[in-house]
Amino acid sequence: MIVTGSRSSFLELAKARGYDEQECLRCVCWQSGEIVAVDTEHPSYPKQNRIGLGDMVAAGLAVFGITEERVSAVVGGDCGCSKRKAALNELGKTIGIG
Repeated sequence: MIVTGSRSSFLELAKARGYDEQECLRCVCWQSGEIVAVDTEHPSYPKQNRIGLGDMVAAGLAVFGITEERVSAVVGGDCGCSKRKAALNELGKTIGIG
């Protein structure tokens, strides 16, 4: 399906869903000024529920009750889980997971 809208709105949507600009622009069919036409069936279209490697690890640990909140309570402060999750998400993008 081809949808049209403003380029800035499309890029905001992509960023909110965890995609970078270069990655998602491949699904743009044409552009005229600020208006773009986007192929929602293209593999690079920013899907709503993108899950990265770090998100997968966090979900797996949560099954066993290991959550960021619990770890922070045990260590008495910021456990660094968010930074590790973000780093794993970036690693996953590099190696093609998530």
